[in-house]
Amino acid sequence: MIELLKEKQRDTRNFIPYIQLHEFEALLFFSNVGFEFMYHNRLTIEDLNKIRNRYQNPEEINDNPNTAPHQSN
Repeated sequence: MIELLKEKQRDTRNFIPYIQLHEFEALLFFSNVGFEFMYHNRLTIEDLNKIRNRYQNPEEINDNPNTAPHQSN
């Protein structure tokens, strides 16, 4: 990644790469503020909040490898 940024003549002195593969649900469902910022459809927000409210911890939302976010190759 740094090489690509340097090729594009970007300053990389303060660049700290961070890739988070397995915490996607936790980031999305930690707070409903992000949903309200992204979605303007009240029904969508309500549906997402219903999912969120079924679990005590956002880590529990997607515990099935068949439904987890996939890494594209």
